[in-house]
Amino acid sequence: MYNDEEIVERIRNLLEDELQELSYDIKVRCVDGHVTISGIVDTLSEKTKIEELVRRIDGIKKLENSLTISTDGTFTDKEAEFEVINKLRDNPDLNSVGVKVEGGTAILMGTVDTAKVKRKAMETAKEAFGVKDVVSNMKVKDEGKIDDITLTNKIVEQLRNHGISNNDLNISVEDGYVRLSGFVNGRNEMEMAVEIIEDIEGVKKVRNLLKTRI
Repeated sequence: MYNDEEIVERIRNLLEDELQELSYDIKVRCVDGHVTISGIVDTLSEKTKIEELVRRIDGIKKLENSLTISTDGTFTDKEAEFEVINKLRDNPDLNSVGVKVEGGTAILMGTVDTAKVKRKAMETAKEAFGVKDVVSNMKVKDEGKIDDITLTNKIVEQLRNHGISNNDLNISVEDGYVRLSGFVNGRNEMEMAVEIIEDIEGVKKVRNLLKTRI
């Protein structure tokens, strides 16, 4: 198990590798395995990405993300809304998504084809200046509702077709909502599994509880 100084050093090295000069504005503190990251970033997307990177480090008991978005208080909701709309319109798959920004929170609305498109809309909104949080009120199309057993079989088949074994996976489906747990061979396989499932017709949302093998 790593001590506090080693955890901080590992975090710093990872951030420098992934973010390069942007990492210099980020402060990292660790006390008894409890990590706090602080500093200033430009967008919610950057704030989320940094948190995801830090969570890769072993030995962290708790993580507090105290990063501040630089546009906090300087962008009006209408300006932030305009930014989100422009981002969404750059992607044809997201043209059906509407947005309203209240208090810096972007509320996404509309109907999309798949859970993958839904997640893409949320990630896109996070890239907009002035957005401090993103909430989804989007719905995934439910054309010719697929029962949970058929959907589970589809998921297993698609994962197998992409070389991902379901031997160590637990796949639970309830009304189109998928709960994914168990073990995979690394972070890339984890991300691939979630993307594959989100792209299957009938899947509304994927809850990812997967772990990577040590």
